[in-house]
Amino acid sequence: MPNLAEKVVHWQKQHGRHNLPWQIDRSPYRVWLSEVMLQQTQVQTVIPYYLRFLEKCPSAEDLADLSTDELMQLWQGLGYYSRARNLHKASRMIVNDYQGVFPKTREELIKLPGVGRSTAAAIMSLAYQVPDAILDGNVKRVLCRYHGIYDNPKATATIKQLWDIATSHLSNDDPRAYTQGLMDLGANLCKRTKPSCQRCPLNEHCKAFHDNTTHLIPAKAPKREVRKENLYLLISLNNGHIGLSKRPKKGIWGDLYTPMVFDEYEALANYQPKHIPLSHYHHQLTHIKFTIYPYITTDHDPEHAVYEPLTAIKSATPTGIRGAIEQAKAWLSLVENP
Repeated sequence: MPNLAEKVVHWQKQHGRHNLPWQIDRSPYRVWLSEVMLQQTQVQTVIPYYLRFLEKCPSAEDLADLSTDELMQLWQGLGYYSRARNLHKASRMIVNDYQGVFPKTREELIKLPGVGRSTAAAIMSLAYQVPDAILDGNVKRVLCRYHGIYDNPKATATIKQLWDIATSHLSNDDPRAYTQGLMDLGANLCKRTKPSCQRCPLNEHCKAFHDNTTHLIPAKAPKREVRKENLYLLISLNNGHIGLSKRPKKGIWGDLYTPMVFDEYEALANYQPKHIPLSHYHHQLTHIKFTIYPYITTDHDPEHAVYEPLTAIKSATPTGIRGAIEQAKAWLSLVENP
């Protein structure tokens, strides 16, 4: 077997990414923060959030001291909010159980909420220079193509096979450059569509490249069924202010602030008969496609609502209600300037 790790390390040092914000200081806290943010989210989207988060919370202690509202304001718009809640829980665990000292073994890291085997391995190699196999989406794609694996990369048996392969390629020769190199290869060359195979340092022994099957590998996972649901928003306006209430921790938009939300129109109408319809729109989460029907009322103040200026909302709000907020601004502008 050719030395894959050696090729990856050599390529990374010449052509890989070296100026990402979390590469400037490789402290375990900063690597952990970046790796969690990069779960499900692309690098360019993460960078401004990471910098803003780091400015507010330069240490685990600072993160642990945040209130839930402050946390959600920092995370607002990044999506997959369970990641933020897990960061919060983990930071308090680091402070309380580890006396503020970041865990230094994979076994301890995996105990932190939101840290799985691959994230723990990334921290071990990128922060501590300890060889450990990662297996994120980019690395799965690289290894599947290199070894000619046509099976669904999300299937249990395939994942086990890929972990074995990833572990077999480990080398003590610069674990940081190797791990970063695998990530960079997947992100910049071995892309899902139109991979740059001619520039890839692994093409000499890549089965998918030689068999011209990169378009077939990795196999597409069966599409997850997306269910359709309706949501009805009651936007209470009062002297240019909007009423927002904090959502329960569990369920969609947990810990975020929204207008009143109803599952059925009849429930909204019974709660507040006097309301004005706006235009409905669609918003999709991973497994649900919502059709959102916003309505405005000026006759009723929702219980337990916090009123904020409609044009300068500070509370953390989900992306899904922004269409309603913009329509409410336009409606208010027409009313005030007929």
